[in-house]
Amino acid sequence: MDRMTREEYIRRGPVRDFLDNYPKTMIAGKQRSFQAQWFEGRPWLEYVKEYDAAFCFACRVFGKAVYDATFQKHGFTQWHRALESKRGFDKHSLSNEYCTSVQAWQDFLLCKPIDSVLDEEKKRQLQQGNQERHDRYCILPLLVDVTSTLGRLRLPFRGHDETVVSDNKGVFLEVLDLIARWNADLESHLSKSRSKPKYYPSYTSPTSQNELINCSAQFFRDIRVKMCKMLNSLLFAWIRLLAQASRTSCPLLMGYCSPALSTYLNTLIRLANLTKIWWILRTQKT
Repeated sequence: MDRMTREEYIRRGPVRDFLDNYPKTMIAGKQRSFQAQWFEGRPWLEYVKEYDAAFCFACRVFGKAVYDATFQKHGFTQWHRALESKRGFDKHSLSNEYCTSVQAWQDFLLCKPIDSVLDEEKKRQLQQGNQERHDRYCILPLLVDVTSTLGRLRLPFRGHDETVVSDNKGVFLEVLDLIARWNADLESHLSKSRSKPKYYPSYTSPTSQNELINCSAQFFRDIRVKMCKMLNSLLFAWIRLLAQASRTSCPLLMGYCSPALSTYLNTLIRLANLTKIWWILRTQKT
Protein backbone atom coordinates (compact mmCIF):
# COMPACT_ATOMS: atom_id res chain seq x y z
CA MET A 1 0.00 0.00 0.00
CA ASP A 2 1.54 3.32 -1.08
CA ARG A 3 1.49 6.45 1.04
CA MET A 4 -1.46 8.12 -0.67
CA THR A 5 -3.61 4.98 -0.51
CA ARG A 6 -2.73 4.41 3.14
CA GLU A 7 -3.50 8.00 4.04
CA GLU A 8 -6.86 7.89 2.30
CA TYR A 9 -7.65 4.57 3.99
CA ILE A 10 -6.83 5.93 7.46
CA ARG A 11 -8.90 9.08 7.00
CA ARG A 12 -11.85 7.00 5.83
CA GLY A 13 -11.82 5.28 9.21
CA PRO A 14 -12.89 1.82 10.44
CA VAL A 15 -14.81 -0.58 8.24
CA ARG A 16 -18.33 -0.79 9.60
CA ASP A 17 -20.67 -3.05 7.70
CA PHE A 18 -24.20 -2.37 8.92
CA LEU A 19 -26.42 -5.39 8.17
CA ASP A 20 -30.04 -6.14 8.93
CA ASN A 21 -29.04 -9.62 10.01
CA TYR A 22 -25.46 -10.51 10.90
CA PRO A 23 -24.28 -14.10 10.31
CA LYS A 24 -25.01 -16.36 13.25
CA THR A 25 -22.60 -18.85 14.72
CA MET A 26 -23.29 -21.65 17.18
CA ILE A 27 -21.36 -20.70 20.33
CA ALA A 28 -21.89 -22.39 23.73
CA GLY A 29 -25.09 -24.00 22.51
CA LYS A 30 -26.67 -20.78 21.17
CA GLN A 31 -26.79 -18.93 17.86
CA ARG A 32 -24.83 -15.76 18.37
CA SER A 33 -23.77 -12.89 16.09
CA PHE A 34 -22.23 -9.45 16.03
CA GLN A 35 -24.56 -6.60 17.10
CA ALA A 36 -24.67 -3.16 15.43
CA GLN A 37 -25.20 -1.38 18.78
CA TRP A 38 -21.70 -2.43 19.82
CA PHE A 39 -20.36 0.34 17.57
CA GLU A 40 -21.76 2.97 19.93
CA GLY A 41 -19.07 4.41 22.20
CA ARG A 42 -16.35 2.40 20.45
CA PRO A 43 -14.99 4.49 17.52
CA TRP A 44 -12.08 2.07 17.15
CA LEU A 45 -14.29 -0.98 16.57
CA GLU A 46 -14.76 -2.27 13.03
CA TYR A 47 -16.64 -5.24 11.61
CA VAL A 48 -15.67 -6.93 8.35
CA LYS A 49 -18.45 -8.91 6.74
CA GLU A 50 -16.10 -11.12 4.68
CA TYR A 51 -14.47 -12.45 7.86
CA ASP A 52 -17.50 -12.14 10.13
CA ALA A 53 -15.10 -10.77 12.72
CA ALA A 54 -14.42 -7.59 14.70
CA PHE A 55 -11.10 -5.74 14.71
CA CYS A 56 -9.49 -2.74 16.41
CA PHE A 57 -8.82 -0.22 13.67
CA ALA A 58 -6.30 1.80 15.72
CA CYS A 59 -4.20 -1.23 16.74
CA ARG A 60 -4.39 -2.87 13.31
CA VAL A 61 -3.11 0.26 11.54
CA PHE A 62 -0.91 1.99 14.12
CA GLY A 63 0.20 -0.92 16.29
CA LYS A 64 3.98 -1.23 16.22
CA ALA A 65 3.85 -4.97 16.91
CA VAL A 66 1.30 -7.77 17.06
CA TYR A 67 0.55 -7.69 20.79
CA ASP A 68 -3.11 -8.72 20.47
CA ALA A 69 -3.47 -11.03 17.48
CA THR A 70 -7.22 -11.35 18.01
CA PHE A 71 -8.03 -7.67 17.37
CA GLN A 72 -5.08 -6.99 15.08
CA LYS A 73 -4.78 -9.98 12.79
CA HIS A 74 -7.28 -12.84 13.16
CA GLY A 75 -10.38 -10.95 14.30
CA PHE A 76 -12.60 -11.28 17.37
CA THR A 77 -15.46 -13.78 16.95
CA GLN A 78 -16.30 -14.80 20.53
CA TRP A 79 -19.58 -12.87 20.53
CA HIS A 80 -20.75 -14.33 23.85
CA ARG A 81 -17.71 -12.73 25.58
CA ALA A 82 -17.79 -9.38 23.75
CA LEU A 83 -19.31 -7.41 26.65
CA GLU A 84 -17.99 -9.41 29.58
CA SER A 85 -16.09 -7.42 32.19
CA LYS A 86 -12.31 -7.62 31.79
CA ARG A 87 -12.77 -9.72 28.68
CA GLY A 88 -13.63 -9.04 25.08
CA PHE A 89 -13.88 -5.36 24.11
CA ASP A 90 -13.24 -3.99 27.62
CA LYS A 91 -10.06 -6.01 28.11
CA HIS A 92 -8.64 -4.77 24.81
CA SER A 93 -9.59 -1.12 25.34
CA LEU A 94 -7.83 -1.04 28.73
CA SER A 95 -4.42 -2.17 27.44
CA ASN A 96 -1.52 0.30 27.21
CA GLU A 97 -0.82 -0.68 23.61
CA TYR A 98 -4.38 0.19 22.65
CA CYS A 99 -4.05 3.65 24.24
CA THR A 100 -0.80 4.27 22.38
CA SER A 101 -2.35 3.24 19.04
CA VAL A 102 -5.44 5.42 19.58
CA GLN A 103 -3.23 8.41 20.44
CA ALA A 104 -1.22 7.86 17.24
CA TRP A 105 -4.47 7.67 15.28
CA GLN A 106 -5.74 10.94 16.74
CA ASP A 107 -2.40 12.67 16.10
CA PHE A 108 -2.50 11.53 12.50
CA LEU A 109 -6.00 12.95 12.00
CA LEU A 110 -4.97 16.29 13.48
CA CYS A 111 -2.02 16.62 11.13
CA LYS A 112 -2.51 17.97 7.63
CA PRO A 113 -1.53 15.70 4.74
CA ILE A 114 1.95 16.38 3.45
CA ASP A 115 0.57 17.14 -0.03
CA SER A 116 -1.78 19.73 1.44
CA VAL A 117 1.05 21.28 3.45
CA LEU A 118 3.27 21.47 0.36
CA ASP A 119 0.46 22.97 -1.73
CA GLU A 120 -0.25 25.61 0.91
CA GLU A 121 3.43 26.47 1.20
CA LYS A 122 3.76 26.73 -2.58
CA LYS A 123 0.67 28.93 -2.72
CA ARG A 124 2.00 31.13 0.09
CA GLN A 125 5.36 31.58 -1.63
CA LEU A 126 3.63 32.37 -4.93
CA GLN A 127 1.41 34.98 -3.29
CA GLN A 128 4.40 36.48 -1.49
CA GLY A 129 6.38 36.65 -4.73
CA ASN A 130 3.48 38.29 -6.59
CA GLN A 131 3.02 40.82 -3.79
CA GLU A 132 6.73 41.69 -3.77
CA ARG A 133 6.75 42.13 -7.55
CA HIS A 134 3.66 44.36 -7.32
CA ASP A 135 5.29 46.46 -4.60
CA ARG A 136 8.45 46.88 -6.67
CA TYR A 137 6.49 47.87 -9.78
CA CYS A 138 4.64 50.50 -7.74
CA ILE A 139 7.98 52.03 -6.69
CA LEU A 140 9.45 52.25 -10.21
CA PRO A 141 7.36 55.30 -11.32
CA LEU A 142 8.61 57.22 -8.28
CA LEU A 143 12.24 56.35 -9.07
CA VAL A 144 11.76 57.39 -12.70
CA ASP A 145 10.20 60.67 -11.58
CA VAL A 146 13.15 61.43 -9.29
CA THR A 147 15.57 60.53 -12.10
CA SER A 148 13.78 62.84 -14.58
CA THR A 149 13.70 65.70 -12.09
CA LEU A 150 17.41 65.45 -11.28
CA GLY A 151 18.21 65.25 -14.98
CA ARG A 152 16.07 68.30 -15.76
CA LEU A 153 17.82 70.27 -13.01
CA ARG A 154 21.23 68.99 -14.19
CA LEU A 155 22.12 67.71 -10.72
CA PRO A 156 24.69 64.97 -10.10
CA PHE A 157 23.33 61.60 -8.99
CA ARG A 158 26.22 59.79 -7.36
CA GLY A 159 28.05 60.37 -4.11
CA HIS A 160 31.57 59.42 -3.05
CA ASP A 161 30.25 57.16 -0.25
CA GLU A 162 26.82 55.58 -0.84
CA THR A 163 26.86 53.24 2.16
CA VAL A 164 24.02 53.29 4.70
CA VAL A 165 26.13 55.05 7.36
CA SER A 166 27.31 57.80 4.99
CA ASP A 167 26.29 61.41 5.74
CA ASN A 168 26.20 62.25 2.04
CA LYS A 169 25.21 59.37 -0.21
CA GLY A 170 24.62 61.53 -3.26
CA VAL A 171 21.63 63.55 -4.44
CA PHE A 172 19.67 60.55 -5.78
CA LEU A 173 19.86 58.43 -2.60
CA GLU A 174 19.42 61.42 -0.28
CA VAL A 175 16.25 62.48 -2.11
CA LEU A 176 14.89 58.93 -1.86
CA ASP A 177 15.63 58.85 1.87
CA LEU A 178 13.78 62.13 2.25
CA ILE A 179 10.74 60.84 0.38
CA ALA A 180 10.82 57.57 2.33
CA ARG A 181 10.23 59.49 5.57
CA TRP A 182 6.81 60.48 4.22
CA ASN A 183 6.05 57.55 1.92
CA ALA A 184 5.41 54.23 3.66
CA ASP A 185 5.65 52.20 0.44
CA LEU A 186 9.10 53.53 -0.42
CA GLU A 187 10.28 53.14 3.18
CA SER A 188 9.13 49.48 3.16
CA HIS A 189 10.82 48.89 -0.19
CA LEU A 190 14.16 50.29 1.00
CA SER A 191 13.96 48.34 4.27
CA LYS A 192 13.34 45.04 2.47
CA SER A 193 16.16 45.64 0.02
CA ARG A 194 18.58 46.35 2.88
CA SER A 195 17.52 43.30 4.92
CA LYS A 196 17.88 40.80 2.03
CA PRO A 197 19.88 42.48 -0.74
CA LYS A 198 20.48 39.26 -2.70
CA TYR A 199 16.78 38.46 -3.15
CA TYR A 200 15.04 41.85 -3.18
CA PRO A 201 16.38 44.39 -5.74
CA SER A 202 16.47 48.00 -4.56
CA TYR A 203 16.83 49.65 -8.00
CA THR A 204 19.13 52.21 -6.34
CA SER A 205 22.54 50.70 -7.10
CA PRO A 206 24.96 52.52 -9.45
CA THR A 207 23.99 50.16 -12.27
CA SER A 208 20.28 50.74 -11.66
CA GLN A 209 20.81 54.51 -11.56
CA ASN A 210 22.53 54.39 -14.96
CA GLU A 211 19.72 52.25 -16.37
CA LEU A 212 17.11 54.71 -15.07
CA ILE A 213 19.02 57.62 -16.64
CA ASN A 214 19.31 55.84 -19.99
CA CYS A 215 15.64 54.81 -20.00
CA SER A 216 14.51 58.35 -19.16
CA ALA A 217 16.77 59.84 -21.85
CA GLN A 218 15.53 57.35 -24.45
CA PHE A 219 11.93 58.12 -23.50
CA PHE A 220 12.35 61.85 -24.04
CA ARG A 221 14.32 61.25 -27.26
CA ASP A 222 11.46 59.16 -28.62
CA ILE A 223 8.98 61.90 -27.72
CA ARG A 224 11.10 64.52 -29.53
CA VAL A 225 11.37 62.35 -32.64
CA LYS A 226 7.61 61.77 -32.71
CA MET A 227 6.91 65.49 -32.26
CA CYS A 228 9.36 66.42 -35.05
CA LYS A 229 7.77 63.91 -37.40
CA MET A 230 4.32 65.22 -36.57
CA LEU A 231 5.38 68.87 -37.11
CA ASN A 232 7.07 67.98 -40.39
CA SER A 233 3.91 66.26 -41.58
CA LEU A 234 1.79 69.27 -40.62
CA LEU A 235 4.23 71.69 -42.27
CA PHE A 236 4.35 69.68 -45.50
CA ALA A 237 0.55 69.45 -45.61
CA TRP A 238 0.29 73.21 -45.06
CA ILE A 239 2.78 73.92 -47.87
CA ARG A 240 0.84 71.67 -50.24
CA LEU A 241 -2.34 73.50 -49.32
CA LEU A 242 -0.70 76.85 -50.14
CA ALA A 243 0.58 75.50 -53.45
CA GLN A 244 -2.89 74.41 -54.44
CA ALA A 245 -4.42 77.70 -53.30
CA SER A 246 -1.85 79.73 -55.28
CA ARG A 247 -3.63 78.80 -58.50
CA THR A 248 -7.12 79.71 -57.34
CA SER A 249 -8.12 82.03 -54.57
CA CYS A 250 -4.80 83.45 -53.37
CA PRO A 251 -4.39 86.10 -56.15
CA LEU A 252 -7.88 87.38 -55.42
CA LEU A 253 -7.20 87.26 -51.66
CA MET A 254 -3.96 89.27 -51.95
CA GLY A 255 -5.85 92.07 -53.67
CA TYR A 256 -7.53 92.78 -50.36
CA CYS A 257 -4.37 92.49 -48.23
CA SER A 258 -1.90 95.14 -47.18
CA PRO A 259 1.36 95.37 -49.17
CA ALA A 260 3.40 93.79 -46.37
CA LEU A 261 1.03 90.84 -45.95
CA SER A 262 0.80 90.43 -49.72
CA THR A 263 4.59 90.22 -49.97
CA TYR A 264 4.68 87.62 -47.16
CA LEU A 265 2.03 85.50 -48.87
CA ASN A 266 3.89 85.71 -52.19
CA THR A 267 7.05 84.44 -50.49
CA LEU A 268 5.18 81.49 -48.96
CA ILE A 269 3.58 80.64 -52.29
CA ARG A 270 6.96 80.66 -54.04
CA LEU A 271 8.36 78.43 -51.29
CA ALA A 272 5.42 76.07 -51.69
CA ASN A 273 5.90 75.92 -55.45
CA LEU A 274 9.63 75.26 -55.09
CA THR A 275 8.93 72.54 -52.53
CA LYS A 276 6.41 70.95 -54.86
CA ILE A 277 8.86 71.02 -57.79
CA TRP A 278 11.61 69.52 -55.60
CA TRP A 279 9.30 66.77 -54.46
CA ILE A 280 8.29 65.93 -58.07
CA LEU A 281 11.93 65.76 -59.19
CA ARG A 282 12.86 63.63 -56.20
CA THR A 283 9.99 61.26 -56.91
CA GLN A 284 11.02 60.89 -60.56
CA LYS A 285 14.60 60.05 -59.60
CA THR A 286 13.53 57.36 -57.19
